[in-house]
Amino acid sequence: MNILFIGPDFKPLAGGVAEYTHRLALYLHNAGDNVMVLSEKMENAESFDKNCPYRIYRYNFRFLSRGKIMKYYAGYKWLKDFVEAHHPVDTIISNCHGISSIVTSAVSKSLNIPFCIFTHGSEINRKEIKEKLKIKYVLRSAGKVFCNSSFTQRLAMNFGVPYDRTAVIPGGISLDEFDTSRSKFSSASGFNLHLEGKRVIFTCGRLVERKGHDMVIRALSKILQKVSNTIYLIAGEGPYE
Repeated sequence: MNILFIGPDFKPLAGGVAEYTHRLALYLHNAGDNVMVLSEKMENAESFDKNCPYRIYRYNFRFLSRGKIMKYYAGYKWLKDFVEAHHPVDTIISNCHGISSIVTSAVSKSLNIPFCIFTHGSEINRKEIKEKLKIKYVLRSAGKVFCNSSFTQRLAMNFGVPYDRTAVIPGGISLDEFDTSRSKFSSASGFNLHLEGKRVIFTCGRLVERKGHDMVIRALSKILQKVSNTIYLIAGEGPYE
């Protein structure tokens, strides 16, 4: 199958959406699909793209974000020409919401190519009326809405997406890429955390407000009343460090 990912949020950016998209593209490529990714121009992209086994193209999506109707039309025209030039494209998958996904949806309709979109949580859990209308349009125009969890699946269904047009694809990792030997961590300086006999709560992710580390910390006093040997470990970096 010839699959085109439209992913402004993509490697070499750090973050779950970028990594999630790269892994899906990589494993679809390894499975034999013809995968292309169209992403944002960004710093250090050239070295990442050069070492990637599937094809990556770069485009300045950011110029759409604060543009007028003519800019949106220019983006639509450019993307339509790009898809036609890379014929055949069997499926177009968008990894984010916003103007780029609206343009992508319009191109897929005009070329009669199936359109799918991923949802990750925060980008569709919005309160602004204008943003909710955009999200509703894109989700309802997609032939399939892929969700990273049952929570985001429920959010998508709240916008009127039928259950049978959603699918949950949790994020995962390949253990082959990590050294999981216990001896490495028990002997490494700084990794002896004295966790023997402890009940461990572990959070790994960017240290930003919406991840909710503070909520776990607030709950610890109650947790410790019932499970006194609890330890909370946090791994990651970010503005809340």
